[in-house]
Amino acid sequence: MHRAGAFFSVTVQMNPIRYPRPIWDDQLSCWISDAEVAEIQYTAFTRKKAQEITARLIVRRVRDPDKQAAIGQGELFPVWRYHAVFTDSPFTLLQAEEQHRDHAPPPAH
Repeated sequence: MHRAGAFFSVTVQMNPIRYPRPIWDDQLSCWISDAEVAEIQYTAFTRKKAQEITARLIVRRVRDPDKQAAIGQGELFPVWRYHAVFTDSPFTLLQAEEQHRDHAPPPAH
């Protein structure tokens, strides 16, 4: 495409996720219950063809709330923290993200 002078953009669907059990976030010093996740196919280790791996790049983002904002006042430019996972797991997007973050509920007996 570049040789032909074409441009492209890539977008992915963001999926909200609500964790069954909140997790403690050391950086924010608070409990996190909500996030957004998205995934795209990605090829890593491309410097050596024999080491290339194409799998799923899953990105989770968590909003970093503005503790200085007045109650009821929205943020003009919200701050997000991003966490990436590169995986070849066969699970669905949300299952793979939960498995990685160890948020999956315990298996039923």
